[in-house]
Amino acid sequence: VVSTQSTGFSAMGLRNYPIRRKINSNMYSDFDGTLLRELKHIDSTVTDLSTFNNGGLEMLYKNQYSAAPATGENGFIVNIGKLVDDLIDNKVPSVRHRVAEVYFDRYSITFFLGPQFDADISKSMTG
Repeated sequence: VVSTQSTGFSAMGLRNYPIRRKINSNMYSDFDGTLLRELKHIDSTVTDLSTFNNGGLEMLYKNQYSAAPATGENGFIVNIGKLVDDLIDNKVPSVRHRVAEVYFDRYSITFFLGPQFDADISKSMTG
């Protein structure tokens, strides 16, 4: 589902990471050798995410990746992206994260909040 209300861009969707049948050498992290399903990245704005009881999501903290808590059936994770981090003067930092390989079909639901295309993002909260 994609929304462009008020000339913005947001998207929600079900993500599926099926079991891999073949592994290539370029699927391993250069950082620590972990087999990855999705490369390390920082989101741009705000992402709401439900992982249900599926593991695999890892977040970088103090130069070490740690497993994010599984959200269960009734919870979700909010990732603050780089744009928001900049706008609020780094009061809540954006988090580099990745998805490590798991050996089962993994599902998650994501909602990516996008700003309005004409939003003024030239200044942070303090100017």
